Amino acid sequence: MDTERVVLTGNVYDGFDVGYVADELRDGDVVLDGMLDANGRGNMMGRHTNYGYSGYYRACVIVAGKKKFMNLFDFCPNGENRYDAQGEKEDAYDAVEEIISDSAGKELLLTVPEGRKQRRYCLSN
Repeated sequence: MDTERVVLTGNVYDGFDVGYVADELRDGDVVLDGMLDANGRGNMMGRHTNYGYSGYYRACVIVAGKKKFMNLFDFCPNGENRYDAQGEKEDAYDAVEEIISDSAGKELLLTVPEGRKQRRYCLSN
């Protein structure tokens, strides 16, 4: 099996719920994990809930049954994966889910994106 390349299926899962559907995940499926950014972590630690908990979605693609980091910037160049408060988190998820679903059939290649040190799956040209 070639683990350097993977083709997106268009299926997107929430990382919070992935334990319930682990048996259904196939190579090329994408898992979105909600992450707090620096401001969100600071607000949460200080219990400043009125500021909201800002963050972003990180994506992993399933390859050989394992989650591998995916370069979401290839799909969301305008920050569609970011949210300023928890109330906007669902909207960001829906936007990213639609973008990934519409990208079914596109091939990802394991590479080191510009400005990064870690290998991740990026759109192949």
